[in-house]
This record gives sequence, structure tokens and C-alpha cells, in this order.
Amino acid sequence: MRLIIVLLILFASYANSQVIKDEIIIIHTTEGDITLHLDGKRAPLTVESFVKLIKSDYFDKSIFHRVIKNFMIQG
Repeated sequence: MRLIIVLLILFASYANSQVIKDEIIIIHTTEGDITLHLDGKRAPLTVESFVKLIKSDYFDKSIFHRVIKNFMIQG
């Protein structure tokens, strides 16, 4: 009986916890679009913070100053 009560409490707390969903972000550049998949389950705080910055237009007019084809970009 105690086990059932503990399991119900754990399930209720899990169901009520904040769940950050995955986000798909598309970055539009003059050289084409870049699609990002943000993993909300593995990095919920990072995803939440990044999405807030996007919504506040923080990255608008950003410039990529280093581009290595098929490898990476820095901005």
C-alpha cells in the first residue's frame, strides 16, 4: 500500500512539473536557412533561455564573422 502511495505522489509531481518541449528554430541568412533542433528534455534551461533571447530579438542583425564550409559558423 505504501508503495502505491509513493508511486502516486511521484506520478503526480512528474505530471505537474514543467516540461520544456523540443523547439525547431530556423535561422534565415543571406546564404540560406539553418535549421536547429533544440532538445528540451536534455537541456531544458538552455532551450528556455535561448528561446527567450530569440523572442526578445536579441539575435536580429547578427553577423557571422567566421564560416568554415560544412563545419561551423561563429557569430
